[in-house]
Amino acid sequence: MQVELNSVKDRATELQEQLSSEKMVVAELKSELAQTKLELETTLKAQHKRLKELEAFRLEVKDKTDEVHLLNDTLASEQKKSRELQWALEKEKAKLGCNEERDKEELE
Repeated sequence: MQVELNSVKDRATELQEQLSSEKMVVAELKSELAQTKLELETTLKAQHKRLKELEAFRLEVKDKTDEVHLLNDTLASEQKKSRELQWALEKEKAKLGCNEERDKEELE
Protein backbone atom coordinates (compact mmCIF):
# COMPACT_ATOMS: atom_id res chain seq x y z
CA MET A 1 0.00 0.00 0.00
CA GLN A 2 2.84 2.32 0.90
CA VAL A 3 4.48 1.50 -2.43
CA GLU A 4 1.30 2.36 -4.29
CA LEU A 5 0.98 5.59 -2.35
CA ASN A 6 4.57 6.51 -3.16
CA SER A 7 3.99 5.62 -6.79
CA VAL A 8 0.91 7.85 -6.92
CA LYS A 9 2.84 10.66 -5.19
CA ASP A 10 5.68 10.27 -7.69
CA ARG A 11 3.22 10.33 -10.55
CA ALA A 12 1.52 13.43 -9.08
CA THR A 13 4.91 15.15 -8.76
CA GLU A 14 5.72 14.18 -12.34
CA LEU A 15 2.41 15.54 -13.58
CA GLN A 16 2.86 18.71 -11.51
CA GLU A 17 6.30 19.26 -13.08
CA GLN A 18 4.88 18.59 -16.54
CA LEU A 19 2.03 21.03 -15.88
CA SER A 20 4.50 23.63 -14.65
CA SER A 21 6.65 23.11 -17.74
CA GLU A 22 3.63 23.41 -20.03
CA LYS A 23 2.54 26.59 -18.23
CA MET A 24 5.98 28.06 -18.93
CA VAL A 25 5.68 27.10 -22.61
CA VAL A 26 2.20 28.68 -22.73
CA ALA A 27 3.55 31.85 -21.10
CA GLU A 28 6.39 32.00 -23.65
CA LEU A 29 3.95 31.46 -26.51
CA LYS A 30 1.64 34.17 -25.16
CA SER A 31 4.60 36.54 -24.94
CA GLU A 32 5.67 35.73 -28.50
CA LEU A 33 2.08 36.13 -29.68
CA ALA A 34 1.79 39.53 -27.99
CA GLN A 35 5.09 40.63 -29.56
CA THR A 36 3.98 39.40 -32.99
CA LYS A 37 0.63 41.18 -32.58
CA LEU A 38 2.41 44.41 -31.68
CA GLU A 39 4.72 44.09 -34.70
CA LEU A 40 1.75 43.42 -36.99
CA GLU A 41 -0.17 46.40 -35.63
CA THR A 42 2.87 48.63 -36.12
CA THR A 43 3.33 47.34 -39.67
CA LEU A 44 -0.37 47.81 -40.40
CA LYS A 45 -0.27 51.42 -39.18
CA ALA A 46 2.79 52.12 -41.33
CA GLN A 47 1.13 50.53 -44.36
CA HIS A 48 -2.06 52.50 -43.75
CA LYS A 49 -0.07 55.73 -43.58
CA ARG A 50 1.77 54.80 -46.78
CA LEU A 51 -1.50 53.99 -48.53
CA LYS A 52 -2.89 57.39 -47.57
CA GLU A 53 0.25 59.03 -48.97
CA LEU A 54 -0.05 57.02 -52.18
CA GLU A 55 -3.74 57.95 -52.52
CA ALA A 56 -2.89 61.63 -52.09
CA PHE A 57 -0.13 61.29 -54.69
CA ARG A 58 -2.53 59.47 -57.06
CA LEU A 59 -5.05 62.29 -56.73
CA GLU A 60 -2.33 64.86 -57.37
CA VAL A 61 -1.21 62.99 -60.49
CA LYS A 62 -4.85 62.74 -61.66
CA ASP A 63 -5.29 66.50 -61.22
CA LYS A 64 -2.09 67.16 -63.18
CA THR A 65 -3.19 64.73 -65.89
CA ASP A 66 -6.56 66.47 -66.17
CA GLU A 67 -4.74 69.80 -66.40
CA VAL A 68 -2.47 68.47 -69.17
CA HIS A 69 -5.50 67.16 -71.10
CA LEU A 70 -7.19 70.54 -70.79
CA LEU A 71 -4.03 72.29 -71.99
CA ASN A 72 -3.74 69.85 -74.91
CA ASP A 73 -7.35 70.55 -75.90
CA THR A 74 -6.75 74.31 -75.65
CA LEU A 75 -3.57 74.00 -77.72
CA ALA A 76 -5.38 71.96 -80.39
CA SER A 77 -8.15 74.56 -80.52
CA GLU A 78 -5.64 77.42 -80.81
CA GLN A 79 -3.74 75.57 -83.54
CA LYS A 80 -6.99 75.07 -85.45
CA LYS A 81 -7.80 78.78 -85.16
CA SER A 82 -4.28 79.64 -86.29
CA ARG A 83 -4.60 77.39 -89.36
CA GLU A 84 -7.99 78.92 -90.20
CA LEU A 85 -6.58 82.44 -89.88
CA GLN A 86 -3.55 81.49 -91.97
CA TRP A 87 -5.85 80.04 -94.63
CA ALA A 88 -8.02 83.19 -94.59
CA LEU A 89 -4.88 85.34 -94.88
CA GLU A 90 -3.62 83.33 -97.85
CA LYS A 91 -7.06 83.59 -99.44
CA GLU A 92 -7.06 87.38 -99.00
CA LYS A 93 -3.51 87.64 -100.38
CA ALA A 94 -4.55 85.64 -103.43
CA LYS A 95 -7.64 87.81 -103.84
CA LEU A 96 -5.52 90.98 -103.61
CA GLY A 97 -3.06 89.52 -106.09
CA CYS A 98 -5.89 88.85 -108.56
CA ASN A 99 -7.31 92.34 -108.06
CA GLU A 100 -3.88 93.92 -108.64
CA GLU A 101 -3.43 91.93 -111.85
CA ARG A 102 -6.89 92.93 -113.05
CA ASP A 103 -6.16 96.58 -112.25
CA LYS A 104 -2.89 96.37 -114.20
CA GLU A 105 -4.67 94.81 -117.15
CA GLU A 106 -7.33 97.49 -117.08
CA LEU A 107 -4.66 100.19 -117.02
CA GLU A 108 -2.90 98.72 -120.02
